[in-house]
Order: sequence, then structure tokens, then C-alpha cells
Amino acid sequence: MAKLKVRLPNGSEEAYTFSEEEIYIGKDDLSQQIENDLAIDDETVSRRHARIFREKGHYYIEDLGSRNHTYVNDERIKRIRLADQDQIRVGFTILTFAADIPQDQPTGETAAKADSVDPSNTVDLHYLIINKISQKFNQTNDIDTICEWVIKLSCQSTGADGGAILLFDQDPMPYCQIYYGASDSYRRPLVAQVLGNGEAAIYNPGTDPADTLLAEEMHSAICVPLRSKDSLMGVLYIEDKSAKKFGNSDLRLLTDIARQTAGGLERLILNERVHKEKNSRENLENFLKSLQQSEVTNRALLNAIPDLMMQLNQDGTSGLQDAQEHHSVVRR
Repeated sequence: MAKLKVRLPNGSEEAYTFSEEEIYIGKDDLSQQIENDLAIDDETVSRRHARIFREKGHYYIEDLGSRNHTYVNDERIKRIRLADQDQIRVGFTILTFAADIPQDQPTGETAAKADSVDPSNTVDLHYLIINKISQKFNQTNDIDTICEWVIKLSCQSTGADGGAILLFDQDPMPYCQIYYGASDSYRRPLVAQVLGNGEAAIYNPGTDPADTLLAEEMHSAICVPLRSKDSLMGVLYIEDKSAKKFGNSDLRLLTDIARQTAGGLERLILNERVHKEKNSRENLENFLKSLQQSEVTNRALLNAIPDLMMQLNQDGTSGLQDAQEHHSVVRR
């Protein structure tokens, strides 16, 4: 019976055994009643991404028009016959196919075997991520939602446990902190270093002679600058508390993510500032209008005072005369 070894973006692995002649692979969407045989919780995976089916004793994989495509041995495919140990990339998830029966090696259909390819370090993967970030910025203008999604994407693509986006102004403490994953803290010396020199940095346990942390407290981390056109607006930070150490490929990938994210955030922050200024201006205009209306009312009241005083005097004189006449009548 054929099997798939599923390597998730966080580095963990699962096994899937074929029990049907056809299986669907994708991201479940219960609100649309879409369920897959092999469900992958990955933002880069379509709801109906691909299917694997058996035909005349052989297994095939077919891309179902997914937005980010399906790759076999790092080559984009539409439909292809699978061979034993072929590696399938769906989003950030790698599926290794294990055949259950001897199969002829396909000719002209598959690329070089995946043991000579690193699917996580390709131009296609970087392009996929950048394109996905651009799409997300077009879908929402909520900064917190965007930041959390970008951190999640960064963790999925590097296998990190968690991370944060920290936005700074003139104050040394971040005015905006968005976290995702296992931790709600960050390595302050690393962040301070990146803010100081504006250059991305990796920290791996044991590489810093001045590090005095206990072994169980150490973790790998990457911090890259979020740079706008004019200044450094913050950092993108990820960490992993396992024995994993980040490498240069992770650093390059995170730098690309940060560059695309910074451009989008700069536009959102500018739009938010313009919106706030517009609201403030409208509130000020409404306040001035109310003052003008009050001034008109007050002026009308002031102008009416002499007439009111005259009327009161007249009423008072008439009343006094009536009282005197009444008093005279009583005395008689």
C-alpha cells in the first residue's frame, strides 16, 4: 500500500497511508463544507490544491488549479506520474511518496531525485512567499491582523516555534508588539543590535562567548530590520527553542519577507495617519461650526436684552400703578 511521509513546516513528520484510489490534498474550509483526505493547515495551500489517484497500477498527482502550484522534485507540474521517493511540495509542506508496488521509472516526466534538491531554498519558494504577502496586504488594512499573519508565515517557512513583529518610534520600547507561537518575549540584545546597525542577525546558542544562559534556556533566533524608505520602523523576529540552528538560507528568506512586509506596513501606517488627520480635521470643523452657531445665538440674545429690559420696565410700571390704585380703593 502506497504511503506519504508528510513533513510539516514546523519540522515535524506524519505518515499517511492510502486507503482510497483517490485522495484530495488541501486546506479545509468547513464554512464552505470543503474537507480534504489530507488536510494541510498552511496559508499558502489552496482549499482544493491537488489530488493523487491510482490509474492502471500507477499513482499520479494532479494540480487542481491551485494559486501557488504543485511541485514534484522542485519542478512545477500539472499532472505527472509518481515514482518511489518523489518529493511533492504543496505550499511549505513536503510529501515524500513511497510506492507499494514496483513501478517503471518515468522518462521525461520527473526531474532529478529530491536528495540533491533543497525545496525550501529556491527562487520559486521566495516568489511564492512574496506574492502571498502582497495578496494579504490587498485583502485587509488591519495592522495587527497583517503582522500576526506575517509572523505565522515566517514560522511556517523556517520551522520556527514563534516570533514577533516589533514597531518602534523615538522611544526605545516598541509601541506595537505582535506575537505568534510559543513565546511572548524576545531576545533584547539581538533586537537592540539590529536596531543599532540596521543589519539582519542570527543568534545560535553557544556561538556567543558572553552568553551566560542555562542550556535549557538557550534558543536560536533571527532578527531582521523592517526598513521604510526613510527610517528603520521595527524588526521581524523569530525563534526556535529546540536544538535547531538557523542558517543563511533562513536569514535570506526572512529578509525577503521583512522587505515586502515593511513596504506594506509603511503604506498602512501612512493611510491610518491620513485617516486620523482627516477625522481630526472634521471634528475640529464641526467644533468651530458649533462655536459659530453658539456665537450667533449669543449675539441674538445680547441684542434682545434692551427690548427685554424695556418690556420688563413697562410691565413693572403697569404693575405698580395697578397696585397703587388697588391700595387707594381699599383705604376708601
